Amino acid sequence: MVIVAWIGLNVLFASLGHHMIDSSPFPWIGEAISLTSLYRVVLVLISQKREDQLAHHREMLILELAILRDIHDRVDPEAETMGQAADTQSVLNAVTKKPASRPQNRVWGWNERRLFSVLKAFRPRPRRPSRTGRNDCRKETKC
Repeated sequence: MVIVAWIGLNVLFASLGHHMIDSSPFPWIGEAISLTSLYRVVLVLISQKREDQLAHHREMLILELAILRDIHDRVDPEAETMGQAADTQSVLNAVTKKPASRPQNRVWGWNERRLFSVLKAFRPRPRRPSRTGRNDCRKETKC
């Protein structure tokens, strides 16, 4: 309707001898139509994004309700046991009970002296200074 009025107004101006607002290929009306289509696309995308967010929230709510229904209907004897009040005296006895003593001087059944003598054999030896006074080792000399 607007397009027909626009073209009719231009033809009327031309027939009356006035200068046409928009010439024959009508570029201004084409630009106006492009801008309106761009505006409509933006509105459609915004509404689709909002609908997607609402659908996501609805799916999450349905999932949470299904999980709650499954948990409510489930029988869990361990959870029921954990829900009962604890006997404070038995907890205190369990906490203060001393563990079995271990020999302090044994490591994997070895005596500490024997363990250190074995470890001493594997420790790196210190470098000896070279004859030139530098601390570098060359293939010809032993360090």
